[in-house]
Amino acid sequence: MFALYLPENLHENLQNMTHAPNERCGIIIAANVKDSIIGLAALIEGIGTAGEVTQSGAEVAFMYNFADTTSLHEDFKLVPFHTHTIETIRQFGDCYRGNFSESDVKSIRGIYKATNKVVNAHLLLSHKSRPVVAYMEDGLILDGFYGVKKFTEEGIRTGQKLLGEFIFQLGAKRELSFNSIYNL
Repeated sequence: MFALYLPENLHENLQNMTHAPNERCGIIIAANVKDSIIGLAALIEGIGTAGEVTQSGAEVAFMYNFADTTSLHEDFKLVPFHTHTIETIRQFGDCYRGNFSESDVKSIRGIYKATNKVVNAHLLLSHKSRPVVAYMEDGLILDGFYGVKKFTEEGIRTGQKLLGEFIFQLGAKRELSFNSIYNL
């Protein structure tokens, strides 16, 4: 079972994006901690329309390649995410509140295949709905677990240190420019 936990403030920042008219997408940098995946930061990569947003930038391709070709995937996970906004639901219906669309499923499968199964999960945040995590296992898309945690000062410092290690190694490979970064 894939379990993703986000700190309260990171969860709130991402959930607030569902109030915007246009969908957004990005990547959550997370750490493998025991049997859980803990979100450390969210990189906002794209802003689309009310019905579509894509992760197609060179930065995202580099991040996936970096995750696939380094040993960091043992300590860190990249979890792509996107939003279904208030406008998405108004235009296309309530079925998009907390549910992946057909094109979302194609994207999840495509990223999984393109990264040699390293990037195997996806988070969907919808307006007025609990976030949904899906993950790939043996070619099937399964429901994951999503939780919000309040972290201690020590937990936040540990998370910031892990994030710093990841960014240092990533920065040594290439300078990146994302629209926004939200972290602990």
